[in-house]
Amino acid sequence: MVERPNPAAESEIEKPKRRERIAADLAVLRSTGFSLVIILGVLAIGTVTARDLTQAPVVLEEITVTEDFEKDGLSGLVISNMLWDEIEHIRNQTGKQNKKTVRIQTASRQLDVVAPGSGLSLQRVTQVLRSLFNLPQTRIAGEIACPVRGCTAEEMALTLRIFSGSGTRIIEASPIGRNTMREYLQQTALRLMEEEIDPLVAAWYYYYTAPEGWEVQARAIATQTMVARDRHSEEAMTLLGYLDMDHGEWQIAIDRASAAILLGDDIRNERSLRQRIKSMVFKNDFDAVRAETYFLQGIANARLDQHEEAIDSYLIAQALAPETSVIKVDHAFSLLKMNENQAASDLLSEAALQDPSDPYTWTLWGEALENQGNTAEADVKREIGVALAKDDPWFYFDSGLWSLDYALNEAKLWAKETPNDLNAWMFWSDMLVEKDFDGSADICDPNQTLIAAFLETVNSQAPDDLKDIALDGLRSHCE
Repeated sequence: MVERPNPAAESEIEKPKRRERIAADLAVLRSTGFSLVIILGVLAIGTVTARDLTQAPVVLEEITVTEDFEKDGLSGLVISNMLWDEIEHIRNQTGKQNKKTVRIQTASRQLDVVAPGSGLSLQRVTQVLRSLFNLPQTRIAGEIACPVRGCTAEEMALTLRIFSGSGTRIIEASPIGRNTMREYLQQTALRLMEEEIDPLVAAWYYYYTAPEGWEVQARAIATQTMVARDRHSEEAMTLLGYLDMDHGEWQIAIDRASAAILLGDDIRNERSLRQRIKSMVFKNDFDAVRAETYFLQGIANARLDQHEEAIDSYLIAQALAPETSVIKVDHAFSLLKMNENQAASDLLSEAALQDPSDPYTWTLWGEALENQGNTAEADVKREIGVALAKDDPWFYFDSGLWSLDYALNEAKLWAKETPNDLNAWMFWSDMLVEKDFDGSADICDPNQTLIAAFLETVNSQAPDDLKDIALDGLRSHCE
């Protein structure tokens, strides 16, 4: 008699085998998952380490403070973070916040990973590799303390110690005085940028914010940087060109731009192998500098009504910095001067998409459309520009909505109505400089009617703390 298979018995035999297969599969999955985590961790640590090695990190240590500061909520960590904030503010003001080759952070914000039980950390590994490859790291420490026994809070001062590959430097800031802590740290941050971290960013900050004596400072820093023939030399020469252009020296600005390009090329050709590899990593930084140089060349050519040459420069600048809308706007201005209205409209449409908040884009677009007979749409674009500009008198002049004589009259009324407003005096000063540029007045002659009226009003109505600043623009122009 043939025995029939027993399904129940076979099922009992298969169950353990199935459990073993499932357990084995889960073990493989766990092993694979663990391996992936390790691989991703290694890649992440490798990426962070490579970034720390290729960039030039500046680390702000916690600042030592007295107990009185601690009681007021100004701990060493808070002071360190506030100083970092002011450094970033300076970089943001100059558009250099994305500059990759100088990375600044507080010690508390440094990423660190410690291997359990080993005492080995990511920062320790990075420091060892830096020592091995002779790649210095700049660290900044310091304290706020009394320079003499029994001083007051106003007499306390910040001392910073900078430890870098070139040795140790000490920066002794002036006493706090009656400044708020933020004002005091802003002054210290600017000095730190100028003397140690990135002098050229400090020069651009002087250029954009125009404090008293700004041009002397900006020229001195740019010249020192250029003479040093380092990787920032082209940018320094370009800044000098912008300074010349502000004085109406258009041809000198063009020559500066040409010299900046040659200087930049020479310096890049002189680089070592390590520097060449590093430049490949930070190619965007070099492209941005070269775009700024060609942009300068374009603006100066446009002011000389050499619009074909200007467009050639703008095209190169656009190719190097396609995300910069202001290049497209100035390019469109030259196209308008050559009656290339459709091309200008197309370019301004792109610029408006990139930066819809720029009023000049919309008013120029309106002009291009008006020239093509599209009056209704032109009015819409101009209205958008005016709405964005609000009460900006420079916009009304630059966009052609105000004539120079009308702008001068408005500036005079504005200064007399609000003598405490620095912008009123600066606008009046700028319009006088424009009057000098167009050859209709010599504003360097104090007996000339326009300048005599300005000087009399400044002396009689401007507050004492604004008088020198109000006159600084004219002094710089005439000197």
